[in-house]
Amino acid sequence: MVIINTPVADIKIEDFYIIEESDVDTILSGKKTIPAIFSSGTTQLSIVIVICSPLENGTDINVEIMGNDGPIEVDDLAGFMTFSYPDGCITVTRDFKPVSGKYADGPYQALLSINEVVVALLNWTIGSL
Repeated sequence: MVIINTPVADIKIEDFYIIEESDVDTILSGKKTIPAIFSSGTTQLSIVIVICSPLENGTDINVEIMGNDGPIEVDDLAGFMTFSYPDGCITVTRDFKPVSGKYADGPYQALLSINEVVVALLNWTIGSL
């Protein structure tokens, strides 16, 4: 994860990562794929965002997936899921499945925007380097 802008309204991004399995146990465990290299033929990935500051009603959180040729069109799956914790942190996750059916081999980037300001980016690869 690379923070490229300070989020508005003092929103603290604790973590931003990608996983292949989107089951609740994997998400809540914080288990990450490091390095972020996924097998050829991958059909779905999940982005996980951990925010440790209060969010105002109406806060817009968006993730755009970019490939070598620009934005990747993804199926509109279930949208974002959120999990809250007593320490005030929340985990936000969303599944991303390309309309093409699978991710092509190559480098990818996820751009995290909060209230329409890109605040972080995440790099990963499908297939070998």
